Amino acid sequence: MGGGIAGASLAFRLSVLGARVTVLERENRYRDRVRGELLYPWGVVEAGLLGVADALKPVSKELRNWATKIQPLRAWRSDLTRSATAAGPAVTFAHPVAQEALVQAAAAAGAEVLRGVVVTGVEPGVRPAARVRRAEGKSGIRLEADLVVGADGRGSVTARTAGFSSHSAPETLVLAGALCAGASAPDDTGHVFMRPEAGLLGLVVPLPGGRHRMYAGYHTATGKRNLSGPPALPAFGDVMAGAGMPAEWLDGAELAGPLAEFSGAETWAEPAGDRVALIGDAAAVSDPSWGCGLALALRDARVLADALAGSPDLEAALRRYAGEHAVYHDALRRQTKWLETVFRTPGPQADALRRAAMPKIAVDPSRAPDVVGAGPEGPSDEAARRRFFGED
Repeated sequence: MGGGIAGASLAFRLSVLGARVTVLERENRYRDRVRGELLYPWGVVEAGLLGVADALKPVSKELRNWATKIQPLRAWRSDLTRSATAAGPAVTFAHPVAQEALVQAAAAAGAEVLRGVVVTGVEPGVRPAARVRRAEGKSGIRLEADLVVGADGRGSVTARTAGFSSHSAPETLVLAGALCAGASAPDDTGHVFMRPEAGLLGLVVPLPGGRHRMYAGYHTATGKRNLSGPPALPAFGDVMAGAGMPAEWLDGAELAGPLAEFSGAETWAEPAGDRVALIGDAAAVSDPSWGCGLALALRDARVLADALAGSPDLEAALRRYAGEHAVYHDALRRQTKWLETVFRTPGPQADALRRAAMPKIAVDPSRAPDVVGAGPEGPSDEAARRRFFGED
């Protein structure tokens, strides 16, 4: 269910392994919907393990350099190809272009791709089924399978109609994303800016073709800003500049896609049930301010494919997937929660934590969890927590 980056990658891998796969995709033509376009180095590794790296390469831009500026600390930069924790460069791409490349690769590998169809419900069971209809029609059909995989994103129809229980964290951050042409931001470096005491965040990522994807974030404790629609571009720029981005980067820039605000709240569900599994945002929406969503989606697809290939017992394979998913999802969630507390939360309690943590991080930035290079494999035990918060 869903021919996006997660669903198409899984369809490709399972088709290569010899499974008969059908992809149900709502859109006949993928559109920009302010989705992630940055794949961290540990996600690039997952793309290689899935076998989809070759499909992504022609539409991607390699990103070696990463810069972080957290006020009032000095900025620090890293070459991801020389990092002790990163496996190599990150890559960026236009999300709709990457979707098309991956779904075409899945079709070439043997998957049946049905586009312009709407999934109206999923029935779990010994022979799970999906109820679907054409996007322009009202009558539908029922498709049975050995396994149904929901790769249909946040608010997954698969999860909701198949009876998965969902959970969500309180909303503390609102993000707005914009695709900009003509920005003067560097074309060879990803930048993140944070002003913790004000709860402001800015992220600037160069894309192929000289464009930039930019994200502005603000803490809900500072009030609602409504950064959606072209008229909100000046206010969007104010948040970016407040977070620390040089304001002149947006001089002369124009929107090349929608400017839209969305919730930064985490959501998650049990990733496997009665012959139904969830991957990507359908399984868990990681705090998007840390940019791990695409890498997590490919991790899900790879782990599920490996589990299915490694056991003839479908239920055992789904239990293995659910167990592994819990380990890496929980590890990453611990790290991003620490980062949120110190780098993104305003207020006197967080100020006190910063007074203990920030001077030590200024001397040794490796104290902060490296979600860019190491991802969930980075240390997230009690010793790592104490080191980050300056309690050691």
